[in-house]
Amino acid sequence: MEADEQAVVRRLDKALAVFLKENPLITVSALSTFLSLAMKEGVGPTEISKRLGIPLATASRHLLDMSERNRKAEPGLGWVERRSSDKSLAALEYTLSPKGKSLIHEVSNIWR
Repeated sequence: MEADEQAVVRRLDKALAVFLKENPLITVSALSTFLSLAMKEGVGPTEISKRLGIPLATASRHLLDMSERNRKAEPGLGWVERRSSDKSLAALEYTLSPKGKSLIHEVSNIWR
C-alpha cells in the first residue's frame, strides 16, 4: 500500500473509532443513515431510504435508534432529534442533536 493510501486508511480508522466508541455494535448501514442525515437535515426516513437505497423500515429503525429513545423505548444514542413536520403532522423530520453535531465535528477534525 502506498504511503498516501495508508494515511487515508489511518484517518478512516480514526473516524470509525469515534462512532464505535459511542456504540461498538453500530453497523455500516446505520452510519450511512447518520451521515446522510448530516449532509441534509430536516428530512424523514422516506427520503433517507430513497437516498441510500435501503428499505424504509431500516431507515426508520436506524433513525429511532439514534434518537433520544430507541424503537424499544429504551435510551437511544442521542445523535438525532425528531419533530413533526411543518408540512404534515403525520410526517417526522430529523436533525442532528448537539451530540450528533459534536460527533461530526470530531470526525471532521480528523480529516483536517
